[in-house]
Formats: sequence, C-alpha cells, structure tokens
Amino acid sequence: MRRNKLIVIASLGAWLLVMPLADSLAQFAGRTSSDYVSALYAAIYPHWASDSYSNDLQPGSTCVARIVQVPGGDILSVDILPECAFGKEGQAALITAVRQSVPLPYRGYESFYQREIRLVFHAASASDREAKIAEAAANQRSRNEQAESEKHWDAKMRARMPYDKYAPDAPPNYSSLAPGSASSTAPQ
Repeated sequence: MRRNKLIVIASLGAWLLVMPLADSLAQFAGRTSSDYVSALYAAIYPHWASDSYSNDLQPGSTCVARIVQVPGGDILSVDILPECAFGKEGQAALITAVRQSVPLPYRGYESFYQREIRLVFHAASASDREAKIAEAAANQRSRNEQAESEKHWDAKMRARMPYDKYAPDAPPNYSSLAPGSASSTAPQ
C-alpha cells in the first residue's frame, strides 16, 4: 500500500514538472516553416521599411541576404549575395536593418532553426511609392487644416482674454464674464 502511494506521488510530481513545459510548448503547436519565415520578415521589416522606399533603389528590385545566426537568434554575419540588384547604399541599409533586428525569432521555432538562412528583400514598387507620396500629402493637408483650426480658435479665445485682466482670479470660463452673459447681468 505504501509503495502505491509513493508511485502516485512520484507520478504526480513528475506531472507537475512536465505540465508547465507542456503548457509553454502548446502555444507553439502547429507552427510551420512558413510561420518561421514570416516571423523573420516581421522582425526585420520594421527596420527595413523606410529604406525600401529609398530613391537609391530601383522600384521593385530585389536583394538576397545570407544571414548566419546562432541558436537564440543572435546574428554572426550578414552577407549580400552577388545577384543583389541594390546599389552599395541599399545593400548597406539592408545589412543595418538585419543587424538591428537582433535577436531574430528563435523560441518556438527551434525545429525550423537553420544556422544559415537566405531572405529576399524587395525595394518598394512604383505604385507603393506613389501611395506613400499621396499619404504624405494627405497627412500634410491634415496638419495644415489642424493648424488653421487652432489659429482660428486662438484668435477667438484671445478676443475673450481681455476680461481676464479684470478678473484674474476668475475661473477659466471667460464666457461668463462677457457683457450680456447671464452671470454678468445678475444682480450683485
């Protein structure tokens, strides 16, 4: 009888040790190699996005980077392969973007890890560049409209400000001090 209790307790103890590990691995279940590639691009893209619109890059051109990494995602080296259509400045920007992405995704992708990976990067297409220019113009128009609106608001509020010098301790609701308002005509 005592032996059975020890086995159950030992089994329960082993289950408690294995359970947290199983829970942490469960979140990675069902991942594929394309998920790993997507995670790599997702890690690097924020550092590459603005450079991909550079005027130094031919719209739609591509470049292959060879990345040598260690388990954990640290990068040992980044090389540009000869078939790269980017100029020297574009290549340097790509290398910098990859290096800024350290550590590359590793945890949860251990079964897909490869010491050497090759990734293809694209310069923004002509239509992407046109869309970015249109977006920048729309943003500028919005900023201009906001500035104009604030200018009108400030002018309107300054027209009410002279009352402030007559009642410096008054609450900031200046409209109550304007001639003809309910509080200014109230008997005192």
